[in-house]
Amino acid sequence: MIRNEEETTFSGQEKFRVETFIVIMDKLDICLLKRLEQYNDLDRKFGFLTYFKSMTEEEIVDMAKNLGKIYPDDLDCDIFPEEMIHFTKLVDEQDEEGKIKMPSALKCLQIIHDNKLKSVFPNVEVAYRLYLCLPVANCSAERAFSKLKRVKNELRSTMKNPRLNALSLMTIERSLLKEINTDEIIVEFQKKKRK
Repeated sequence: MIRNEEETTFSGQEKFRVETFIVIMDKLDICLLKRLEQYNDLDRKFGFLTYFKSMTEEEIVDMAKNLGKIYPDDLDCDIFPEEMIHFTKLVDEQDEEGKIKMPSALKCLQIIHDNKLKSVFPNVEVAYRLYLCLPVANCSAERAFSKLKRVKNELRSTMKNPRLNALSLMTIERSLLKEINTDEIIVEFQKKKRK
């Protein structure tokens, strides 16, 4: 049985909200969730490098072993956990009067360099450098949301909603668009035009 459903018609503002704004907000939500996952993953791997003062020695050793397994070419799994324990003791000694509650990774790396301890804690130094140099992609959500400014600017102020929606999706999902073979689409378009 075929049902003829009436097509809902929206006003211009409501159509823009449904076809463009909600699509962009969905993409923003997805990007923010991806960012949260990336930060949680980073925290699981490297978090102990910054909040070791609130951890037991066993937890530090376990976390250091896990990080050594993730980066076996950069860190010596056998030595790194012990180096990390010794380094935490050094930071505790340098912290007179408990001023440093949770030292930043940069502060810890500065302690190693200022005291010329790179040869004493080579794996710890490498771990902090890895942590500080990791590129966490955290601007994709902002980038996706700001695409609308590029698509609908003063030069395109009279653009209709279907085209605006299509251009917005193309700029937001450009990573998928790059994977599409445009030569095949052009050939297919030419075939249809000839008919």
